[in-house]
Amino acid sequence: VLRGRVLLVEDNDQIAEATLPLLRSFGCEAEHAPSGDAALALIERDAARFDAVLSDVVMPGVADGLTLALTLRARHPRLPVVLMTGYAAEIHHALAEGFEVLPKPCGPEALAHAIARALARARTAAAM
Repeated sequence: VLRGRVLLVEDNDQIAEATLPLLRSFGCEAEHAPSGDAALALIERDAARFDAVLSDVVMPGVADGLTLALTLRARHPRLPVVLMTGYAAEIHHALAEGFEVLPKPCGPEALAHAIARALARARTAAAM
């Protein structure tokens, strides 16, 4: 069972409605932001509210998932980000920046392992 607070950043309501209960079934507290811009606003108000971010890469708005991840790395380096995308080119860009990337769709086991790694990184960063 995973313990942590995860912010899901996903513009597709159907995917968010399927992913939130999955994250909760792992033992996580999960909240949804419909865009990178909304996620940044939430995190800027209270960065300690989340232990990890799970974000789609391709989203409308100023901050797509990769922009969100890069911004969070600069402003909140202890907050791990896991990215998800169905676009091969986006996977390569995100990997080149050093982020963990899950292909869409991905199975529950792969998602659970990625979230577990992110939460472990958050615990390690908090201990430093």
